Amino acid sequence: MVTLRTGPTGDSPGPVGATPSSSYIPTLDGWRAIAILLVLVAHGRFQFVGPGSGHPNEWLDNLLSYAVVGVPIFFGISGLLICSRLLDEARLTGAINLRGFYTRRFFRILPPYLLAIVAIVVMANLNSVDIPSGDVASSLFFYRNYWPTSAASGWYTIHFWSLAVEEHFYLILPGLLILCGKRSLAAILCLAASVALWRAIQGHTAILSPGVRFLTYRTDIRIDGLFFGAAAAFVLVSPTMIPRFRRFLTSPFVVACGLVIVIGTWKNLTSIDTIVAMLVPLILLGTVLRPTEFLGRVLEWGPLRWIGRISYSLYLWQQLFFAPIQVPLETRLMPHLLPEWTQWMPWNLALVFACATVSYYVLERPLTRLGRKLARPTTEGRPV
Repeated sequence: MVTLRTGPTGDSPGPVGATPSSSYIPTLDGWRAIAILLVLVAHGRFQFVGPGSGHPNEWLDNLLSYAVVGVPIFFGISGLLICSRLLDEARLTGAINLRGFYTRRFFRILPPYLLAIVAIVVMANLNSVDIPSGDVASSLFFYRNYWPTSAASGWYTIHFWSLAVEEHFYLILPGLLILCGKRSLAAILCLAASVALWRAIQGHTAILSPGVRFLTYRTDIRIDGLFFGAAAAFVLVSPTMIPRFRRFLTSPFVVACGLVIVIGTWKNLTSIDTIVAMLVPLILLGTVLRPTEFLGRVLEWGPLRWIGRISYSLYLWQQLFFAPIQVPLETRLMPHLLPEWTQWMPWNLALVFACATVSYYVLERPLTRLGRKLARPTTEGRPV
């Protein structure tokens, strides 16, 4: 066993709403559901109001495209949750077990991910659709967000860019906590602020990337969303910070933050990515610290939490069922890997939920349990 030690983090009580044997925060499953539903709205608009659809509407198409804010919500959740569990492990054991952490991440992330990639390649071959080998390789080795493609079929792997960002975060955060010890929070905030500043510089100069679209995906300009989430995790494990943040993170404040994001996105503010990256963790904290208030109760509603549980599988498979009719920004038709009827509502929605449900219960959940058996976590986290 490879175990690297950190400085003690104090006698903190662990994540809010969690027992000493569990770090599960049910509110975050509700947020996962909100995030994936927003992504489905953003991609589902193509069949409703996008170019080539039965009712093209440029204004509505543009409006619904803003639902991609679901991805930054995922980033905030991951940063908050992963960091809080690592901090909890350091608090309870005085150490962060890297082997255990990466073993659990391997069994949690890779099996359904690899299955989705194999399915895409197989279906592409059956339908004579060319998936560039670079797209596949960059997806397999988590650099899809640094691999631009001009092929229309790139649609079926482009969503793996966000998973690449998350994997890079998993590689950085544990080592950062170990190296910085008690200064970890300051280091995380400095790193997040540096990324936000670098994004602003890139947005004005495009030093490394002349393509605006490509600027959306790179780790070096998107990982601040995860690090701001990680900074929020220090609140959840601190007995002194919890009451302070609970006092001002009221429901009206959370709603106000949400309105700032909506208005800023609508007005297309140049700093919107930074605004979202900073406000999403505060919104998450506001509901986690007040689970009995209205927003918390809604997020902990059973059906919403179930959608949150299968959200990873939904994200992996949704590109197959929510493909545009036409290639975005072009007039040619999108090559589909599935029969055309599978792209129509409500069939596409039913099929992606069916596919994700099978993926979750047959593959994702059993292998997550196996990962926990091979490397038992300090706290159990979400039931699977």
